[in-house]
Amino acid sequence: MTDPMNDTELHALNRKLLAYLRAAAERRPLRRRCGSFLATFDADPNIYLNYAMPDDDADPSPSDVAALIALFAAQGRKPRLEYIPSAAPKVEAALLAAGFAVEARPPVMLCTPDKVVSAPPTRDIEVFLATEEADLIAVDEAQAEAYGAAPRGPGSNRRTLRAGGLVAAARDRASGAIVGGGVAMPPVAGISEIAGIGVYSSHRRRGAAGVLTALLAREAFARGFELLWLTPGGEDAQRIYARAGFAAKSEALHISR
Repeated sequence: MTDPMNDTELHALNRKLLAYLRAAAERRPLRRRCGSFLATFDADPNIYLNYAMPDDDADPSPSDVAALIALFAAQGRKPRLEYIPSAAPKVEAALLAAGFAVEARPPVMLCTPDKVVSAPPTRDIEVFLATEEADLIAVDEAQAEAYGAAPRGPGSNRRTLRAGGLVAAARDRASGAIVGGGVAMPPVAGISEIAGIGVYSSHRRRGAAGVLTALLAREAFARGFELLWLTPGGEDAQRIYARAGFAAKSEALHISR
């Protein structure tokens, strides 16, 4: 981690991030409360769209975890959680005892208005905020290809815009085609997640991901957002986000059964 916080500051931050995850889940149309867990589901079986998170300081019993597993089974989904473990430190042991296995512990990277870096434009790629239907469709298609998923249509990006979030697009200067995109999710108490940064495989390593992230951060802060966070998919992504002003401060947990 860089710029370490003291224990009190870090604990307060982790609770804010877990509260953000729950508030974001509450906005989704299909969600279920199960004891000290909140689960959110999607018509798309993609595991990253179907997961749960615990309450602060949750201390689930074996029967609580069994009920959560049954809830996912009833939805035809793999039992899975994404959360900030230090805000609910007793949950992981309860999950492991019930047969869950850790998928990943990605760093949580943060950016504040004073840290954002304006990435220089690239020769091949230009970026802009997308609002037109055709652009939202093209962004969705680029994100789907980048993450190895089927396109979901522009509905999710439209909802993001309606709720106060941002959608960014990357366009190839030569062809005029949109080749990537990403979002700043609608803020909760001034906090927003940068998510879905994806670029067609044919246009990677040209700086698109970096300028997309920098544009979203700059525009989000211009609109009054106070804190941005994200979880990188790997070391290469972490370096890209660091160049845009994001720094690793905490850790998330992805765990499934």
